Amino acid sequence: MAVASAESATATDPEQRADAAAVSRAAPSSPATKRPIRDLAAKIAANKYGRRVLYTALAGIVLLAGLLLKGESRPKEFARAYDAPVSNLTKVTFSHDGSLIAAAASSGEVLLWDVITGKRFELEQLTEQPITALASSADGLLAAGAADKEFLAWEIDLPIDGTVAGDALAGSSGVIAAIAFGPKSAAKLEIAVGMSDGTILFLGTSHRLSGRDGHPGGVKTIAYHPFKGWMVSAGVDGRIVWRDTKTRAILKTSNVHEAEISSLAFSNDGKLLASGDWNGGIYIWDAETRTERKRYRQPDAVSKLAFSGGHLVTASWDGLLRFWSLQSATPVATIDTGQPIYDLAVSPGGESIATVSARDQVDLWRVPSF
Repeated sequence: MAVASAESATATDPEQRADAAAVSRAAPSSPATKRPIRDLAAKIAANKYGRRVLYTALAGIVLLAGLLLKGESRPKEFARAYDAPVSNLTKVTFSHDGSLIAAAASSGEVLLWDVITGKRFELEQLTEQPITALASSADGLLAAGAADKEFLAWEIDLPIDGTVAGDALAGSSGVIAAIAFGPKSAAKLEIAVGMSDGTILFLGTSHRLSGRDGHPGGVKTIAYHPFKGWMVSAGVDGRIVWRDTKTRAILKTSNVHEAEISSLAFSNDGKLLASGDWNGGIYIWDAETRTERKRYRQPDAVSKLAFSGGHLVTASWDGLLRFWSLQSATPVATIDTGQPIYDLAVSPGGESIATVSARDQVDLWRVPSF
C-alpha cells in the first residue's frame, strides 16, 4: 500500500529534531489486537451528526468527573487526558463535528478517541514512519503524511480500512510537511499537500507547484480561506504566499517574518489570518486586503496557532498556551501545560483545546473565561 519512498530530509527545525529523537527511542510494543475501522463505522456514523451543543454539555460533565477521579493537581483549565499506547504523540486534530479527537505518533500510529466517553479506537497502522502532518476534512476524511512520503487516508465515517495516494506524490523529492483540505463550499474535494522541497501538490488534479513558484526552502503550512477562492502557504523561507485557488496564480507575497513560519490559521469568519514562526513572531493579517494589522512576540517558538472564538491561541516549546486579542499587545490569558507543546487543535465550537507533547496522551483544556 506504500507509494514510492524518498530519503528523509535532514532535521533542520525543532519539530523535525524532536520527531527524530522520539523515533530513536525504543518504541512501546504495539497492541496485540488492532481494531479495523470497519468495526467502528456504525458508531462514528451515529455520532457524526450529533448536535455540537449536546457534545459540549456532556463533555463538560464527563471531563470534570474524570479530573476529580484522577485527583491530579493541574491548572483549573485542564479537562482530561486521553491515554495512548505510544509515548510519542506529536500531531492532533478534531473531527469536523468535534465528536472525535485524532492524534498521530512518530512511530506511525494514528489513534482516535470519542471526545465524550474517552473510548479509544485504533485505525489500521499503515506505516512505521513518523507522521509529519495530520488533518481532517468536513466530510469525514482523516489524512496523514509520513516521513517516507506516504500519503495516508481513512474515511472515518465509511467502512474501509485505509487508503494511500498511489502515484500522486511521484516526482517530488521532499517529505510531506503540510496537508490542507479545500473549503466545504468548493465544488469538489481538493487536498493540497506541501512538501519539504517546496513543491505543492493538489491531489485529485494534475496541478503541481514547484518550489521555484513560491517556497524554494520548503513548505511548512497551508491554509484555505473558508469562503473565498484563495489559499495561503508559508515555509522555511519566512514568506507567506497568497494564491488564487483556480488559476494557482500568486496574488501577493509577504516577507515580514524573520524566521521559518510554522503555522497559519484563518479566523472562523475568514476576516483574519494569523501566522507564527520559530522565533516567536506572531502576525495578524487582514485577509481581504492582505495587509498586516497587528504583531505580537512570545519568548519561544510558535509550534502551532489557531483561532478560538474572538481570540488567537498559540502553543510553544515553553509549555504555555497563550491567548491574544486584537486590543492587547500581551496575552490576555495563559495556561501552563507543564510540557513542550508540539501541536494543538481547537474544537469546532471553540470551547476546548487539545494538545500533544510527545508523550502518551492527548490533553484537553477548557478555554479560559475572558
